[in-house]
Amino acid sequence: MLTLSMNTQTILAGMSIGLFVYYVIKRMRYRLPPGPWCIPLVGHYKIYSSPEIHVKIAKLAKEYGPIVRLSVGGVFSEGGKNIALANYSASRKYHRKIAGKALKHYLQGDLLEDMIQENMNKFLDKMSEEKGPFVFNEYVDLMVFHQLYTICFGEK
Repeated sequence: MLTLSMNTQTILAGMSIGLFVYYVIKRMRYRLPPGPWCIPLVGHYKIYSSPEIHVKIAKLAKEYGPIVRLSVGGVFSEGGKNIALANYSASRKYHRKIAGKALKHYLQGDLLEDMIQENMNKFLDKMSEEKGPFVFNEYVDLMVFHQLYTICFGEK
């Protein structure tokens, strides 16, 4: 049988109670929509990794309603480090500075809103020209790419 020292048992009990309290406070504070329970840092990996994700989400919608809360888990980048722990190099600072200036420029006045409205009208017209069923995600991907391209390069 596994024997644990009193300190180990105290630490495990404290961590368990702490995680439970954190979970309850998070649910009460943010009034999140209902959803299945998930493992922290892993999230709903079984749902996202499934080849039939739409079927699983449809089953969840029947159980929890039209709006379902799903957790992605820990999102990591740059060799397994998340954004908070990644290296903050000079080039990263420079890119952040450029992005900040570009956003300030486009968020002044109605420039960004007008650009988004123009692009949306263009893509809605293209979607209305479709004669049969079409893949909506392709249009969404193109709209987002076109918007970012226009913001970055100023071309249409």
